[in-house]
Amino acid sequence: LADMASALKNGGYPVYYVDDVDSQIYISVCASNDGQWKIADVSQFSTVCKGTAPAPGPSPGPSPSPGGSKCIADQHGPACSSDSDCTQYDSCIRCAGSGYCTCVDETTGQCAAAAATSAAQLSSATTRTSKSALANGTTTGMKHHHRGGGLGGAPYMNCGSSSLCGVLVLESGYGPPDYHHDVPCVHGIWPETGSYGSSQCIAPSDTSDPTSMASCYDDLGFMTHEWEKHGTCAGVKDSDDFFSQVCSLSAQPLSVMQPLKAQSQSLADMASALKNGGYPVYYVDDVDSQIYISVCASNDGQWKIADVSQFSTVCKGTAPAPGPSPGPSPSPGGSKCIADQHGPACSSDSDCTQYDSCIRCAGSGYCTCVDETTGQCAAAAATSAAQLSSATTRTSKSALANGTTTGMKHHHRGGGLGGAPYMNCGSSSLCGVLVLESGYGPPDYHHDVPCVHGIWPETGSYGSSQCIAPSDTSDPTSMASCYDDLGFMTHEWEKHGTCAGVKDSDDFFSQVCSLSAQPLSVMQPLKAQSQSLADMASA
Repeated sequence: LADMASALKNGGYPVYYVDDVDSQIYISVCASNDGQWKIADVSQFSTVCKGTAPAPGPSPGPSPSPGGSKCIADQHGPACSSDSDCTQYDSCIRCAGSGYCTCVDETTGQCAAAAATSAAQLSSATTRTSKSALANGTTTGMKHHHRGGGLGGAPYMNCGSSSLCGVLVLESGYGPPDYHHDVPCVHGIWPETGSYGSSQCIAPSDTSDPTSMASCYDDLGFMTHEWEKHGTCAGVKDSDDFFSQVCSLSAQPLSVMQPLKAQSQSLADMASALKNGGYPVYYVDDVDSQIYISVCASNDGQWKIADVSQFSTVCKGTAPAPGPSPGPSPSPGGSKCIADQHGPACSSDSDCTQYDSCIRCAGSGYCTCVDETTGQCAAAAATSAAQLSSATTRTSKSALANGTTTGMKHHHRGGGLGGAPYMNCGSSSLCGVLVLESGYGPPDYHHDVPCVHGIWPETGSYGSSQCIAPSDTSDPTSMASCYDDLGFMTHEWEKHGTCAGVKDSDDFFSQVCSLSAQPLSVMQPLKAQSQSLADMASA
C-alpha cells in the first residue's frame, strides 16, 4: 500500500489520505455546481472548480391524458372535478383526489378494467425494495418508491426563502399489495430536491444508518432506505433525529385517518378530513393511495407542517456556523497499537518498534499493528475482527439477497479513529475524495487487482462540501464498466452520489470510472509486484 501511495504521489496525483485499515487511498477531487468532478489538490480547489450554480429547471407540468379519453393503470386519465365527469371515458370509474379520472378501485388498489396492465406497470415502477425482504428471500413489505403516483405526479414545489421543503407522505392502507395495510401509517419525509422542488439538500452531521427501530416503523431495512434516499438531504443531525421528527409529525394526521380507515371510508374522505382539520394536503397519490402533506425546515433541520404559501415565514432561518475541523484522534494509550485505531505518530518504521504491538509506520503517519499482506492486526487478530465487525454500517445488497457476505464492505469513513482530516473546499461548491482500493485490505477489501470504491463528497463532519441533489435520483439499473456489483453501486449512489451534483446515476458512475482509470493503472502493476500501499500512494 505504501508503494502504491508513493507511486501515485510521484505521478502527480494529490493523495489526500492513506487508509491503512481497509488499505485504500483517497485522492482529492472537486466540482463546481455543474457536477463535473476533477482531480485536484485541496489548495487548487478554488481555482480548478470555481463556477456558479445553474439556473433551476422549469417546473414539470402535469402529464398529458393517455389518449385523452380513457384510463390506463398508473397514468392520469382525463381531468375531472367529480365522479360523474369520468363515466363517459373508457375504463374510468371515478375522479381521484389528484383531479384526474382513474381506473383504480379504492378497495383493491388495482385498475378494475386492466389489472394485468396495472400489475406490469407497477412492477416496472419498482425502484427499491425493503432490504429485510431481500435478506429473507421474500417480497413482504416491499415498496415501490416511485414519486407521486402516475405520470406527472405531484407538482414542482417552490420553497420560497425556506432552506428546506418537502412532503410528509402518509399511506392510507388502500394501495396495491405493498401499500395495503389494515391501519394507515407513515411512509416518510421527502425533501423535494432536484426535479421535484427547489429544496436544498443539506447533509447531516452523522450519516450513519439507523441501528434501532423508530416507534412508527416496523422494518429497519425500510428505515435505512428512507434515511439514505431522503433523510441524508433533510438537514437533520443524524438518523435518530430524522425518524424522531417523522414519527412526531405524522402522529396527529394519522390519528385523523385511522378511524376513517376502520369505517372503510375512501382516500378522498381521508384527504377531505385532513384538509378540514387544517392540514395542508399538497397532493393525493391515487396509485399507491398516499396523501402528501407539505412540510418545511430552516437550516436548523427542524421540520414543521406548513402550507406552501407559509414556507418563507414558518421556516425562515439562517445557516448555522460550520463546526470546527476535527483534529486527529489521540493515540490509544500513547504507547501501543490496537486494531482499527491510530498508534503513536511516526515518520518511519523504526519509530514504531519501541511500542507494544506496533509493527510499522502506516501511510497515515501513525504506527499500526496491521500486517499489509493479511490486512489483520498481527498481535490482536481477534480484537481487529471484532472491531471491524462493529464498524460495518452497510452491506452489499446482492450479498443480503443471496444470504451471503461475499463482497460486503464496511464503509466506515477513513479507517481507524479520527480518519481523514476535515476537508475545506475553499470557494469550490463541491469537494471530496476518489477512493481507490489497493486490494491489500481485510477480507471485504482483499482483491487480486486494485479497484475503485467511489467518489465521496465530503459533507457534514467530513468537510465543507455542499450536498447538491441530482435531477434524477433513480437508482442505477445497469453495471458501470468499473464495477461488478449492482447492489454495491446502488449503495454508493444513495450514500454519496445523490450529494454529488451530477445529473443522474449514469453521469455519476461514468465520472467515477473515468477519473479512476489512470490512477488505477499506476497501482495495478505495483500490486502485481506485491509492492505496498505506501508505494502505491507515492507512485
